[in-house]
Amino acid sequence: MRDHVRGLLAPVARKSSWQLAEQAGHHTPDGLQHLRAGTRWEPDRIRDDL
Repeated sequence: MRDHVRGLLAPVARKSSWQLAEQAGHHTPDGLQHLRAGTRWEPDRIRDDL
């Protein structure tokens, strides 16, 4: 998650999984894609946690 958020905040031209993974030093975007596809996002719960 940390690498995903850092990639989104980084000055990367495009925010695709490949660019975000590269920014984080990963060899492939598999981990970030798994995070995006397999995670159930509940914005209200995330907001409450923060």
